[in-house]
Parts: sequence; structure tokens; C-alpha cells
Amino acid sequence: MLAGKLPHLKNRRVVLAVCGGNIYPSVLSRVIEKGLVADGRLCRFTVTISDRPGGLAALSQTIAKAGASIKDIAHDRAFSGPDVSAVHASCTVETRDHAHVSALKRALTKSGFRLVRR
Repeated sequence: MLAGKLPHLKNRRVVLAVCGGNIYPSVLSRVIEKGLVADGRLCRFTVTISDRPGGLAALSQTIAKAGASIKDIAHDRAFSGPDVSAVHASCTVETRDHAHVSALKRALTKSGFRLVRR
């Protein structure tokens, strides 16, 4: 319709119903998640944390205090470098917007977490 290939509809009122009947749910899910990332409502980062009891809890508390919600978190001991007392934690968190993401990263740095991947 936008390409002008339906000349018999020119200058007429037309309603174009857009529905998800022809979209696979998995594709729709990916589109939504990419939109959340673009809006700053979904963020992923990797930080170095202590591999001692309480290290992950401290990270979780910092994220919670910043007002973000953890969607997914994964420990990586094997590829986190030569320090056997530290691990990488890759986090996916839900945030409000890009400003909230920036505030979260500042809070992490202020709490002593080193951002490995932003």
C-alpha cells in the first residue's frame, strides 16, 4: 500500500490491520528483546567479583540498590584471568532507560566492581 501499487485505493480511506498471526513467537520475542536493549530497558555487562562467599551476594545487592532487576547471571571461573580468587559475572539486568544503565554502572564502579565488558 505504501509503495502505491494499489491505484484503486488511492484517495480512499483504508484500514490496514496489522496482527501477529504470521509472526512466529520466537521471532516476535527477539524483536521485543532488541527493542528493550535499544531503549535501555535491558542491559548486559560483565564484572569481576570475589570468588569467596558473599561475592555474588554483594553484586546482587548493588544491582538491587541501584533499582535494577537481575534477569540472568552467569559465573565464569575458567576464562576470568590468572587471579584464582576472582571470577567474571556476566549479568543481564532490566533497567528503566539509558540514564538508569549509566547510574547502575557508576554504582557498580563505586562499590568496587571492575567492569570487564560494558
